Amino acid sequence: LLALYRMVVASEGAAARANDAKGVMHLVTQHDPHASRTAALFARVLWYFAGNMALAYGAWNGMMITGSLAQALRSEIRSPDAARYFVVPSPWQRQLREVPRVIVSLEHAELRGAAQALLIH
Repeated sequence: LLALYRMVVASEGAAARANDAKGVMHLVTQHDPHASRTAALFARVLWYFAGNMALAYGAWNGMMITGSLAQALRSEIRSPDAARYFVVPSPWQRQLREVPRVIVSLEHAELRGAAQALLIH
C-alpha cells in the first residue's frame, strides 16, 4: 500500500504525507485525494490478482478475500468499479463472472483455514 501511495504521489508531483501503510490508511479516512486514489488502485489490483489466482487454481466455487487491509479498505474493494477487474481478459471471462466473491471478516481466517486443512489430512 505504501509503495502504491508513493507512486501516486510521485506521479502527481506532490509530497508524501505518510511514511507507512497505517499512515496511508489514516489519510484515506481523512479523504486525502492521493490516499483515496491509492486505495482505489489497490482495490483494482487486488481483484485483478484474485481473478488471475482463480484462473490459476480453478477456484470456480468461490473466492474469499481476508485480512486486516481488506477489512480496512472494504468499501473500496466492494466498489463495482474495482470488482470488475476480477474478470480478467481471457477465454474464461464468462466463467469468471459467475465465480462468487466475498470479503470475509474473520480474525486470522487464513490460519483457521490452514488449521482445518491440517486436521482433515
